[in-house]
Amino acid sequence: MIVRAGKCRPEQVWALALQVLCVSSNPVELISVVESAVDTACPSVEAKRLRMKMAIESWVSPFSATPDRLKQVVWNLLSNAIKFTPPKDILK
Repeated sequence: MIVRAGKCRPEQVWALALQVLCVSSNPVELISVVESAVDTACPSVEAKRLRMKMAIESWVSPFSATPDRLKQVVWNLLSNAIKFTPPKDILK
């Protein structure tokens, strides 16, 4: 579908958005996403001689999300925490 700027109807914009933003959400366990990110980050944590403490409340139940996007968000947060934490410090 070709849509020219200023000449599109709302239903054309909606159709285009549906084609581009096709994502599916599924029940996700937060703990499994966080553990996966932590496992991936272990070499970086060890390289900076950091210690990591992870705590997820037991009441956090599965929720609907796009698993790959959630993993990306958690990994980005963890990666930034590693990058900006001084060596030999603790990540919480």
